[in-house]
Amino acid sequence: MKQQNIKFLLALLISMLGVKASAHDIEVKNADGVTIYYNFINNNTELAVSFRGTSCSQYSNEYSGNVVIPENVTYNGNNYSVTSIGIDAFYGCSGLTSITIPNSVTSIGEGAFRYCSGLTEVNFNATNCTTMGSSGYPVFYGCSSLSTVNIGDNVQNIPSYAFYGCSGLTNITIPNSVTSIGGGAFGGTAWYNNQPGGLVYAGKVVYRYKGIMPSNTNIVLEDGTLGITDYAFSDCSGLTSITIPNSVTSIGNYAFSGCSGLTSITIPNSVTSIGDYAFLGCSGLTSITIPNSVTSIEEFAFSGCSGLMSVTIPNSVTSIGGSAFYGCSSLTSINIPNSVTSIGGSAFSGCSGLTSIDIPNSVTSIGSDAFSGCDNIMTVHSEITEPFNCKDVFSDNTLRKGTLYIPAGTKDLYTRFDGWREFLKIEEGTSEPEQYVWLSVRNGRGMTKLKVKKGTEQELAVTVEDGWKILTATIDGTDITSQIQNGNIYTTPSLMNDATITIVYERDVPMEVYAARQSSASVKVVDDGIIISDAEPQTTCVVYSSSGQQVVNTVIEDSSKKIPLQKGQVYILMINGRTLKFAL
Repeated sequence: MKQQNIKFLLALLISMLGVKASAHDIEVKNADGVTIYYNFINNNTELAVSFRGTSCSQYSNEYSGNVVIPENVTYNGNNYSVTSIGIDAFYGCSGLTSITIPNSVTSIGEGAFRYCSGLTEVNFNATNCTTMGSSGYPVFYGCSSLSTVNIGDNVQNIPSYAFYGCSGLTNITIPNSVTSIGGGAFGGTAWYNNQPGGLVYAGKVVYRYKGIMPSNTNIVLEDGTLGITDYAFSDCSGLTSITIPNSVTSIGNYAFSGCSGLTSITIPNSVTSIGDYAFLGCSGLTSITIPNSVTSIEEFAFSGCSGLMSVTIPNSVTSIGGSAFYGCSSLTSINIPNSVTSIGGSAFSGCSGLTSIDIPNSVTSIGSDAFSGCDNIMTVHSEITEPFNCKDVFSDNTLRKGTLYIPAGTKDLYTRFDGWREFLKIEEGTSEPEQYVWLSVRNGRGMTKLKVKKGTEQELAVTVEDGWKILTATIDGTDITSQIQNGNIYTTPSLMNDATITIVYERDVPMEVYAARQSSASVKVVDDGIIISDAEPQTTCVVYSSSGQQVVNTVIEDSSKKIPLQKGQVYILMINGRTLKFAL
């Protein structure tokens, strides 16, 4: 039987059975002349975008190129709002390259864009869309070419699994209007903003990043971000640095756990809570300053931060949670402020670098094993005037070989309580607690704070990143450039007070290039910015953050100018063809 006769008989049979010959009700061209197919829904008052096939298992691959779905459609003199994109509406449309979803759409059916292998861009403007797919195929399943997603400025909700499995997604814009991101919304993706230096994540709240983060990623959270939720960047080993704005008030449980590549972080004063396990296993962190807005350090907060050498705990903290600094083997000193009333079990267990510990009079409880595994602690200064039981707090080595110094006239009290009386050497008021000062080092990687015994010198090994050279180095304003060179050991003077070493780097270029670029302008880094002097009038000065965001673009009208900058960041300065790097 000829093919045309078969088609005729099929059509006749369908008409006899009263079945429609297509899966759509109407077809209307949009403003760009592209034909879009629709079904009537909600008692024929609204429209849903549909496919053109003759049944749910037959598709025509009809849609191609750039498709803009309109908010409203006029048909037979009636106006209809487009509120839905139906199940499998664009299934298998390999020629579809971009799609714009309007504000009127409130739901998108399961697999609506699955296997649209040529789709590269999605413009999502549906502010009230709360449903995208279901437990079956996600909406954009198999869209392997999708690289760019633009979320409209008024969108508040990104549903669960919305872009799950879009392995090619590298550029996504999330506006500040977004307040919730469903579980797995970007699961299985490797999206990041392709700017110099890494990724910029915008939004009211930072939710869990489930993609494969590239190495050496720097993240800047935009002003207006309110919080970092549980597991937000958990196991993102490629994360090197993150800038947290003053709008953030909370850092959730496990927020940065497993971020082994994270080398520096500044927690702003707006943060009032840091969750359990927040920095668990951040072995690359060398120093951290906890702001005076935080009242407690939760359990396991910095556990496993084996590279952590210094911690600044403010007077606002009243409790140090169990295992808070467990396994911080590089920690050489810790200052427990007089505000702390409780030290949790195993709080400093395994901190083998500690040699002495000062316990303030405010402490009323110390948990078991708080200093177990700290075999090098030979000096314990306790200012507690009313001792209490603290059994199994110190290591056996400390109890046998170390010395416990206590307030005058309290030895009889101390020998009545477990934990204290086990010390073989107890001395009343015969030794003052050692005093310390802070040495801050600001360089091209950020700022590191070292706790140094007062009146002693400190040795520093200075290394320079490839492609850079040291331009200037100062300690509290005194020039030490000639003493700090790549690979050299610099020894500070005896430090009686807090001190700051500031190193400015310049991009290393051939001498002939350097001579051509050389200008008389000098740059001085101060606490709150930089001062440029001896510049030629009308010199352009541009400052970028370490993530590549431009933060200043100004013209020096006279010969000098001060440029205020935010503390706690690394900056790159470009002036007269020269490139400099420094930290505040």
